[in-house]
Amino acid sequence: MSTASAFAGPVDASGDDSFFAVGNWTGGDFVQQQIKIMRGNPSLTVGDGHIAEILSFHVPCANHDTVVKVLAAEGAVLLTGPVGGGRRTTAVAALRAVAPGVPIRAFSPGADDPEEVSANGRHGYLVAAPDLSSESARTALLDCLERAGAVGAHVVVLGRAQDTARLDGWLVPVEIDPPSALAVYRRHLRARRLPDGWTSWEAAARLLDGLLPVDGGRLAEIVAGVTRKGGPPEALREEAERSFARWGSELTAWFSHHPDPCERALLAASAVLTPVPADAVYGPARALAARFSVTVNGDGLVWPPVSALRGLLAADEAADDADGIAFARHGYAAAVLHHLWTEQPPAREPLLSWYATVPGDPQVPESRREDLARAFTEFAAAHGAAALITATARRWASAGRPRLAFVALAYACVDRNAGATVRRALYEWARAARTPQPLKLVVAAVCEVLGQVYPTMALTRLKHLATHGDDQVAHAVVRAAAGIASAGRPGLALGAAFVWCAPGGGGLSTIGRTRRTRAGALLFLTLTAPDAAPDPLDVLDRRDPREPGAVWRAAVRLDGGLWRPVLRHWLDAALADPERRAAVVAALHEVPWDPLTGVREVAHEGHPTAAAIVVGAVRAWAAERPRDRERRRLREDVVVPLIEPWWTRLLLAAYVRVRRFATG
Repeated sequence: MSTASAFAGPVDASGDDSFFAVGNWTGGDFVQQQIKIMRGNPSLTVGDGHIAEILSFHVPCANHDTVVKVLAAEGAVLLTGPVGGGRRTTAVAALRAVAPGVPIRAFSPGADDPEEVSANGRHGYLVAAPDLSSESARTALLDCLERAGAVGAHVVVLGRAQDTARLDGWLVPVEIDPPSALAVYRRHLRARRLPDGWTSWEAAARLLDGLLPVDGGRLAEIVAGVTRKGGPPEALREEAERSFARWGSELTAWFSHHPDPCERALLAASAVLTPVPADAVYGPARALAARFSVTVNGDGLVWPPVSALRGLLAADEAADDADGIAFARHGYAAAVLHHLWTEQPPAREPLLSWYATVPGDPQVPESRREDLARAFTEFAAAHGAAALITATARRWASAGRPRLAFVALAYACVDRNAGATVRRALYEWARAARTPQPLKLVVAAVCEVLGQVYPTMALTRLKHLATHGDDQVAHAVVRAAAGIASAGRPGLALGAAFVWCAPGGGGLSTIGRTRRTRAGALLFLTLTAPDAAPDPLDVLDRRDPREPGAVWRAAVRLDGGLWRPVLRHWLDAALADPERRAAVVAALHEVPWDPLTGVREVAHEGHPTAAAIVVGAVRAWAAERPRDRERRRLREDVVVPLIEPWWTRLLLAAYVRVRRFATG
């Protein structure tokens, strides 16, 4: 990919994932890696692969047919029932039954979420309803429902029984009758093709008695995990049972025998960092102890020695480090944090605030930082700490850790729990001119990930970034928007380019308007370049010629000449398609006119007009084949109305008219 700066000279780069510089990190491959992680996480997206997986695990609830009938008849339904009772799975199955093959998207209604419904058209939507006790939340949800009805989309709202009255007849409520947890467990076993012995495992019925479908899926996932490890069947069954109980008895006994805060801090730090070299645990553990105002007489001299650490923590030897610490028992490390969270409520805030510092701790191996940033984000999102995620990401970006900030925000911006808060933060940062430069660049990269699920929302944030950012930010914005286009939304991205270049701007300053317009022009050229758009004239379908005209007016002002091959591409396409030739000519004829004043641009000394620049380029294109009559006619059609001064334009028009009459 080759791009030209809107403010300086051209920037060239090559590579499959193109170029994106953010301080001292290059994000093309890295962004794609995070997109793959996001797409592969069932809690974040509802892609085709995840839908297939959901349906393979699906055990219909007793009133599944009722859900389908209501959704088909009403276009929307409110699913209530216990959390973990299978509402989401039921919703996906119902949407697939009512509208086979239609894309399904998940979002939480917020200020600009309804725009996605209008932009996407006939989709299926999974809406995780927020607390509908607030008027603003109800208004946003009702806006989503109205827009969905207008475009023929289907909506399933996952709510609570008390939401029924608050929606005042907008949705028909259906309380699902969940399938048994044991049936879900066995369905998962078959779908995962696990050994038959687990199906007849007697302990499964006892463990799942009276529990919800989500627990059946969790037990099956544990079985899959211990099966991958291998070992004697009885040992694996015992490990699976203890893991399902979140190692409760073992951890209760351990904490009872280890009241020392330092030892407890070592266990928590090891659980977060596992696998980790033993000597790298002490720094994070001391930092955690400090969060609880723990003071130790003798400090480092009285902490347990490395040689005793594994025995103290009931840990295993890390596979790649003879002195390392790991927890090989399935789910044990996660259970440590779960135990602290549930059994020690006063420890929650200090634990979270400490966890936010771990990925940046100097003693943490560099190779582990990004995984730890993702783990922290997942933990914080699950426990309602979205504000901590945004604050931590901002701190990381400002501290020279943009990759960590990107990982956290890229995960959280589409998370069901933290997504709405994080998307709002992205919006506020994009709109603020004083947002630190590293954070602006991170936000641009995050918008490429956000755009995989919420393209309209992402493009809105990119628009504001372009308005308030410099040259480097403009390149980051274009790279992200082009990534959204390549993910199957070229029409939306190209439409954004037209909007950014359109006249007006709602009271923008001159520099803000200039920055946004130039970013829009650069995006337009990127998306319609010869290697990106085999048929660039597709953008003219159903468009007023003033839209591409405004873009071309801005494009020819870009340094580096990136617009020249794109203009040649347009002219070649117009030459080959007489039916759309007039639309190309009409668009280029809009170049001289100021859209706000309606006055034709006047040349200034040393600064050619946009019209003069286009005239020179079109003449050069036609001169390549001077004997080609069609090429000459197209040149004249474009050039004559653009010529200055006016009397030259009149003379040339008369000459062309006479010559065409004479030659036929």
